[in-house]
This record gives sequence, structure tokens and C-alpha cells, in this order.
Amino acid sequence: MSARVILTYDDYAALPDDGRRYELHEGELLVNPAPSPRHQVVIGNLHVLMAEHVRRHGLGEV
Repeated sequence: MSARVILTYDDYAALPDDGRRYELHEGELLVNPAPSPRHQVVIGNLHVLMAEHVRRHGLGEV
């Protein structure tokens, strides 16, 4: 059994900008998958609906 390696923020900041989505959680490096095309469509639709509501009611910007 290998010992757990605890990473620091400096380790995280030194990671390459390779398009992967990294998170550092309690010293553990997590790599998250990219959102699916369906997810992106849903997020885009939600953004449009929220932006229209905010504009219509003078609530600021989205």
C-alpha cells in the first residue's frame, strides 16, 4: 500500500494548462471530465432564461 501524497496549492498552480479540469480537495488532486454536449446545451438554455428574467425585472446582469 502506497502512502497518500498531499499536494499544496503551489503544486496545483504548477500544473500544465492542458485543457483538463483539475481540483485540489484536501490535498488530493481530482481530474473532472469535460461536460457533455447535452450538458452544455442545458446550461446555455438556462443562461438565456435567467438573463431574460434579470433584464425584464431590472435586476442587474447575468
